Formats: sequence, structure tokens, C-alpha cells
Amino acid sequence: MLKNNISLLARLKKFGPENILLLIAGQSNARGSTNDTVPTEAYLNQVIPSTFIWTGSAFAQLQINVNNDSSTDNHGVELNFGYLSSRQRAGKVYIVKVTEGGTGFRDNKWNQNDANYNTLVTDANAAIANLNSNNIPFHFAGLYWNQGEKDTGGTNDEAEAYETNLSNFVTALRGDITGASNMRFMFTRLATYYTTRTTASDALKARAVVVRGKQDNANSSISNSDLIDQDDLTHHGDEIHANSASQNLLASRVFDLVKAKTDGGAALLITALLDALEARSGNFENRTGTTTILESFANITV
Repeated sequence: MLKNNISLLARLKKFGPENILLLIAGQSNARGSTNDTVPTEAYLNQVIPSTFIWTGSAFAQLQINVNNDSSTDNHGVELNFGYLSSRQRAGKVYIVKVTEGGTGFRDNKWNQNDANYNTLVTDANAAIANLNSNNIPFHFAGLYWNQGEKDTGGTNDEAEAYETNLSNFVTALRGDITGASNMRFMFTRLATYYTTRTTASDALKARAVVVRGKQDNANSSISNSDLIDQDDLTHHGDEIHANSASQNLLASRVFDLVKAKTDGGAALLITALLDALEARSGNFENRTGTTTILESFANITV
């Protein structure tokens, strides 16, 4: 009987408004260095509805200056991402955030088996195990990565190696994180204001242009990736760090990417179909071919 086929219904429900798991990683702009400026939006300065962040051993409801993994009165994309999801989606958001300012590949912080890399893998796998053990279904939305500045500060060869290092990073994560074999990779490109900084040497600015170009290349060479533009963002006066408004704009871009993937037309169709079937299962359960058709829907990958 269809109404008793829990496995089938569970698989179908993955298409509907669903819980999502988002990883956030990188250096200071991923962490959130907004010049000790909290959002002007009051709704971001309180507990974020339906949004939870991994604290190392459990998920806790997200709130600035409590557990959003930024220094006091600073924030990244996590606040507005969660808020937008709470307004536009039915599912909950689960976030794993691992960041450290001033870190990159050239200083051996994010390559496979480096300290930050290992923390990201450990936390992601622990969070996934927690969701699974608590029977919380979720869609793995992917990794949001904001980094690159550190790799402009070394040698020309280190800047030239950025695309290779980034590709190796993604490949390694896809192998080391549970269920991440085709993990979506959403990453930012260095803003133009960073490549033309008035306080930087010509050599550093030239390396910034190189890294920015390597990020463009990586969007083509890394499968299932999305490059996020930052050229229209504003900083808080240091030509490096995005201000609060720009972090919120970045959050909306990440959210749009995630929402487009999780709440497509197939999702709405299946959700409507499930509502009808669960409400009127007595009228549908004996119809020849119903279960076979639904099995086909359940095996669709989006």
C-alpha cells in the first residue's frame, strides 16, 4: 500500500521544501570582518529563525555575537542566508562554518591534511552524522568559499598555482566528506577594488590580478561550481573587507543559487502530488501503476 510505503514517501519528500546543509569556509571575508559593525537590519540582530549552526558537538540556533563564528559585532553571509531561507522556504538551515582570517593555500592552512582543512572535514562529518542519527533529512547544498587574498601575498609562482590548489582542495573535500562526491562549490572571485588597492605594491596588485584570473579559470575546470561576482560590493575603507551591507548581498547571491537547486519545478510538482496522496490515500493506493510512477519520480536526481 502506498500510504504504508515510508521509504518511498521519504525519498519523494526530498524534492519538496527541505532542510539544507551549507558549509562556509575561507579567510576573513568568509568569517566576516565588517569593521565591528552589526547589521542595521533589526531582524539580523536576533535569533535567526529556523537556522542552526554547528558548535563542535551539536547544532544551536544561529545568533550574532553568540555562535556565528565571527569576532564580536561582525558577521559573514550566515545571518542573512538563514533569514532569507526562513522567509522563502519551509525547511530549516544547518550551517557548518570553519574560517580563519589571513589564511590560504600558500601558508599550508587549506591544503588536504592542513589544520583548517582537517577541521572543516571533521566538523562537516560530525554535523552530518548528527543529522542522520537524529533522523533529520537534508539536502547537501554545498560549500560557500570566500578566499584568495592570502595567496596574492607571496611569490608569483604561488599566485600562479592558485587554480591547481583550489581544484585539489575541492577534489579532496569531495572524497573526505560524507556524501559529498559531487558537492556543489560556490566561491567568490576577488573584487576589483582588491586588485587596485592604493596601499598595495604594484607587485602585489599584479599577483591579485593573477589569482582573480585563476578563479575565473577554476569555475570552468571544477565541476558543479558557481563563481560569485563581488565587483559591485563595497568595503569598509580598507579595500579588503566587505562591509555589512555587502555581506548581506553576498548572502542573497548564495541563497539564490541554493534555492534554485532545491526548490525547482520538480520539487513543487512532487510536493503537490504528495499532499494529494497523503490526504486522499484511500482513493489512490489501489490504482494500478501509481506506485511504479512514483518510484520513477523518487529516483530522479536534481
